[in-house]
Amino acid sequence: MDEELKKIVKTFGLEDPGYSPEVIPVGYFGRGSFGFHRDIEDFNLWVRNNLTTGWRFNEMWSDGYREVWWNPEKLAILTYCEGDVDLTVDTEQGVFDRRWEKAEEFYGNY
Repeated sequence: MDEELKKIVKTFGLEDPGYSPEVIPVGYFGRGSFGFHRDIEDFNLWVRNNLTTGWRFNEMWSDGYREVWWNPEKLAILTYCEGDVDLTVDTEQGVFDRRWEKAEEFYGNY
């Protein structure tokens, strides 16, 4: 994991919830919190000020409660939803592509 991804993990206190590789086949999955006193605008400001230009905002999957950022070079998806922060980092392009398809299906319904 590169330094930028480690910064995300440290800032948001992300911890691996212990899912088995069969459930979530990723190189890394972490879940944490941005804190109850912080809102979605604070999160977006943090992303814009701290992450490289390789990160992209996915407007189609985002709304007033959820924001989704992704980095195709790092095979990573960073999601904020009502204070919770999730980061997935895949080790293979094929796994990332499948995750992207599943996320697209999910966010298309919700």
